[in-house]
Amino acid sequence: MSETEGDGAAGRIASSIVRWATVGGVSLAKATVDQIENAGLTSWSKIVESIARGAVERDTQLSACAAVAFARLALPFASEHGQEMLADLVEIAPDEQVDFIVTLGLSAAAIDGHLGCRSTIMENIAKKAKARGRSMETNMAVRWQDDSEVVKHGSTNDDKLYNVRSLEELDKKLKDGTAYSSWDISSAFERAAEGRSFKEIEPLLVQHPILREDERILVHAATAAAKHGRADAAAKLIEPIKGKMATEGSWGSWQSGAKARLRGVEVALRGDAARKENFEELCLDLSQGREWLASLLPDLLDVLDLTIPRAADAELWEILAQLLREFREYKSGHDIQYAADAEGTATLLGDLFKRALELKIGVLECQARVGLRELASLEAGAPITAKVVRDLWCKGGEGELQATRIAWECRDVQGVRDAIAPQLHGWSTSRDLAVQRSVAALAGYWQVRVERVQRELPIFYSIELPPDDGSDDYEQPIGFSPFDEGLWTDDPYSWTWGLKFPLELLSDCSPFAQNVLRRRTAILMAQMGGRAAFGPEVAKKLKQRYSRLDLRLKYHRPMAMAALLAVRQAAGEIALAGQLDLAKSLYFLHETGAFNFSTDTVIPESREPGFHGLAIPGFFTSSAPTGEWAKQANDQDTLRDHLRGWLCLASISRFERRRFADRLGAERLTVPSHEGKPCESLQQAWDKIPRVEVLGSLYPLYRGAAPGGVVRIDESIAGSVPRWGLTLCPRAAKSVGLESRRTEPFVYRESSGEVALRTVWWREGGFRVDDVDDALRGHGSALLVRPQFVERIKRIAGDTVRISAWRVSEERTSITASSSHHRISALGE
Repeated sequence: MSETEGDGAAGRIASSIVRWATVGGVSLAKATVDQIENAGLTSWSKIVESIARGAVERDTQLSACAAVAFARLALPFASEHGQEMLADLVEIAPDEQVDFIVTLGLSAAAIDGHLGCRSTIMENIAKKAKARGRSMETNMAVRWQDDSEVVKHGSTNDDKLYNVRSLEELDKKLKDGTAYSSWDISSAFERAAEGRSFKEIEPLLVQHPILREDERILVHAATAAAKHGRADAAAKLIEPIKGKMATEGSWGSWQSGAKARLRGVEVALRGDAARKENFEELCLDLSQGREWLASLLPDLLDVLDLTIPRAADAELWEILAQLLREFREYKSGHDIQYAADAEGTATLLGDLFKRALELKIGVLECQARVGLRELASLEAGAPITAKVVRDLWCKGGEGELQATRIAWECRDVQGVRDAIAPQLHGWSTSRDLAVQRSVAALAGYWQVRVERVQRELPIFYSIELPPDDGSDDYEQPIGFSPFDEGLWTDDPYSWTWGLKFPLELLSDCSPFAQNVLRRRTAILMAQMGGRAAFGPEVAKKLKQRYSRLDLRLKYHRPMAMAALLAVRQAAGEIALAGQLDLAKSLYFLHETGAFNFSTDTVIPESREPGFHGLAIPGFFTSSAPTGEWAKQANDQDTLRDHLRGWLCLASISRFERRRFADRLGAERLTVPSHEGKPCESLQQAWDKIPRVEVLGSLYPLYRGAAPGGVVRIDESIAGSVPRWGLTLCPRAAKSVGLESRRTEPFVYRESSGEVALRTVWWREGGFRVDDVDDALRGHGSALLVRPQFVERIKRIAGDTVRISAWRVSEERTSITASSSHHRISALGE
């Protein structure tokens, strides 16, 4: 189907095929995902959801593991689909796993749920949790229903009854005299009637005639009546709409689905007798052209359930094939080739995390590491994490560093230790210096004896190289840009053009000149496969894969990653020969992608109510043009961030809406007001803040104490912490008796151990993967101080802070309008 005019219909059933392939077996599922991904039939998030659902259908003991996979790998990239997934897992999970899934689901939804459905996701979870006997707040998502900080212009937020969640609330709204659309009323009724008995619903139907005018409401009420033993009431409710549905209704939800909903009530009342009548009607509709078969495909299983007496799966597929041959030009495709299963269902969940890491997308890698850490804490998940670590190691290359990094972040999990510790001695001979260091750290932490291995240097280092005028040329390729690889050549200087600083650092901690190390790095890159392994063709294939999976996110360039790996390998072979100054190599490792042992991958928190959002209009709103909005500086944009029990010393927040290449941005920065003149853009203000790098502890990249005491955390290649982080200058902190510990570099304590300051990162709305998705998204960080330490902080920060806000409108990367607004506030307010 994907190779015919039916590719759209194939895409609509792809998720179901993946799900049932997962139920069918591990090897079948892997082969099916590969084929569907190569055909570009479905998105990354839908693949994850389908695999997770299928795995749980095979083994409900994997419910918590499936929840982790969905929450970390799918939900942030899922746009508006997948609203029921976490709630469904709450419903079917073993009792001992329910609390974990509820806690994880609510947290993940608050951070990464699409703003158009975040409240719905949380309420779905709460309802299913309550049904499982967990006491839940009924209004836990109220903050996001009426969040005044989120401008509501999307289709969901135009629903005047969107906040109605109970029959009592709906009754009150229908009595207030306001005119509501039939769609708003039917949607509200379905939400309010969820889980309620027909005895509770019936008085509302009697009291409000408008409810009996809508087909969806009548069918929903009739379904409830049939479920609660009121067959007479159900038949009476659907009688007025049967004639209309026979001529105007459709079976597929892609058109209206009205006929399928009505016939579902009749099947509930009369069973197989109604199914036989439905089958005859469906065939008549198809033969007379009243129904389009392609529109049925997304709902085909449900339609077949209404039209065919109970049949086995094999019989259903045979019926499907016969229908396709009869009514369309399709023909049966080739069977998917797969091997017999040798592994358990849990392997499929681990495979999702490996696929996520293979995509080489920074934010997805972070999500995968966090997810694997959470899996390791579960009885059924620890073996999954351990297997992923072993598989990554066997992959070699960059997989070795990923394996040791995940093992380090799961270092306190006994199951991971038992699986990995016996292999550390073999791992210690890796040529990658970052891996050698990671293995040594794991061995020390687990108290495993790993003997130091020494090897002779490769003969290359004894060769006297001829003079070369090009060895100092580090110019980037012509045409190189954030969007293009430039004019790529096969010479070693083209491969290593971005390694000037790392090679300088490596030369400084080894006895070899920079030109020798550069040549050696290029040889190692050639051994990796050269152009075939990391050339522009590879980058192009990656981009094509992202497009097929609907992942429009920044990725790691293959050549840059190969160059960093090769230069670490050059350092590693020098270290194995005992000729590397390990004490001086720390900064080299930081600059070449090694991770920091003091900071495990940080997952942002939910935005607290006191961290103010910035209002941005939707692209389709009927208000003033977006350019006019951007020019209108608003004093409300400079409200001071706060959190109960804390004062905000510094904060940064970035909100945006995008549609294709157009962008509306609203940004705010709060810092001590030690400078006189405010900046005209966030980037300008950000660049003026002194930087610190995380090298075990915080390492200042400036002289003396930072003015105002606030510094920005430099982005590292390893990506342990989110971008746009603010913290306190370690030198300024020491001058007032505060210090951070090596294991928590973003928390400052006084000598008694009491926390005085801490950095908090937050995120909301997930990540944008759809060009037409114009939902509001935001992220940022805040440096918070306890009120009792404010007087001490004033000695280094001063008495006031400046809150600056900027608005910007961009069309295809060109700024068309912007404005800024600033306010001075007392630090102690």
